[in-house]
Amino acid sequence: MFAGSVTYFTSFLFAMLYLQLLLKKRASVLADDSHCVNLLVAIKSLYVLNGVAAVLLYLPQIFTACKDKNHALSLSLVTFGGWSLGSLVSSLYAWLYVRDRIFTAISLGNMAGSGTIFLIVVYSRLQSRKQSNCRNAAPLL
Repeated sequence: MFAGSVTYFTSFLFAMLYLQLLLKKRASVLADDSHCVNLLVAIKSLYVLNGVAAVLLYLPQIFTACKDKNHALSLSLVTFGGWSLGSLVSSLYAWLYVRDRIFTAISLGNMAGSGTIFLIVVYSRLQSRKQSNCRNAAPLL
């Protein structure tokens, strides 16, 4: 979980750096255009690598949540729901405002990963409630 959080945070930082440079380039604020392009390519490359790693890091958590016999009580619905919503907003921003396919794809990948975990946890806890007739059931939140 910690590795995923760190990767998610660094992915966010790379995205912000990339967006800042992209917007400066679009506004033609920087005088040395070749330096800006090289820096932009380097940051975008790091963002892509980090973003792909972040999306792949959801897989072990998804497998663990699926196998969890404790109804995924160690996983926070608020956290994964918040990450899902944040990734949806990032995806819309990347697609509609920035118009960057890579940024959009990575944001959608993060939304898919966190959303999958969120849905697995909700399903597991609802199943727990059905099986125990709401007595001694795993709390939904």
